[in-house]
Amino acid sequence: MVMNLFRRILVVIDPHNSQSQALRRAANLAARIGSHLKVIDVVERPPAFLLPVTDSIKKLHEQEFTIRQRQLDSMVRPYREAGIKISSEMLKGKSAIQTIHQVVNGRFDVVFKDVATSQKTGSVFSTVDKRLLRQCPCSLWLVRDVGSATCAHVAAAIDPQPASEHEHHLNLRIAQLASSIAKGEQGKLTIISTWRGSSELAMTHCYAEALVEFEARFKYDALRTITETTRKANLDSNDFSLVLRRGDPGSAITHEVNNLAVDLLIIGTLARGGIAGLFIGNTAERVLGSVSSSVLMVRSHCIPAPAESTKVLAAALDYF
Repeated sequence: MVMNLFRRILVVIDPHNSQSQALRRAANLAARIGSHLKVIDVVERPPAFLLPVTDSIKKLHEQEFTIRQRQLDSMVRPYREAGIKISSEMLKGKSAIQTIHQVVNGRFDVVFKDVATSQKTGSVFSTVDKRLLRQCPCSLWLVRDVGSATCAHVAAAIDPQPASEHEHHLNLRIAQLASSIAKGEQGKLTIISTWRGSSELAMTHCYAEALVEFEARFKYDALRTITETTRKANLDSNDFSLVLRRGDPGSAITHEVNNLAVDLLIIGTLARGGIAGLFIGNTAERVLGSVSSSVLMVRSHCIPAPAESTKVLAAALDYF
């Protein structure tokens, strides 16, 4: 079962959200596949320049820490009583840095986190969310705080032109995860991909008579990639619906996810081309902030090798 790849799950909770959808979804997954679940809350330290002014700031901070510790214990207790392997920890510092530190040291496979939602703009990504998008070394499951509590409709974004074995593997992992989640939820699976049109190709100064040939080749390559990926993922044509659109990957995927009322979009990160390459940095924030679904961002290599762990943390600290 592909979902068994998520053997260690980390949940970052919002202290102001006592009905955390991320915790509920992570706990359901942990109960189904026997994963270990850890829940953390991070209290940010008061600015250093305030501490010399008065000790009352420090006392207020300690009071907040105690209150949130009780809230965390209260949120975790029902799941522990239900027999789920769950632990919790209160931390101090920057939320994104502490999350990355937990992932590296605890070798977690996936991080769950709630994302606020606006009726006008869709998902609202906080500063912490954006930093985790860029720096988190494992898969990241951002759960919307409204809408369906299940994944009745799962969409997998497949890179139509993987440029390496690394990117082929990422496509396969996305398809396998999407299939596993959809089957586990008894839901629907849609595979979304794109191919370039003549307007995009014109930017490369191609001759007009060559555009049709190039378009046909790109569409054929996209279909071949999807066929090979679904075959390796043991997906029959009856197991999924296919949406293959011409145009910009970001715009096409956003449109389809919102139009089809998808509950969970699964995309890849860390590749350099195609759809997966699109979802990096500011582009990721723009696209992911426009979709109406929860998003699971999959990395080809979830946990960095021990020799790389220090580099990951150092990069995060330098970034902040």
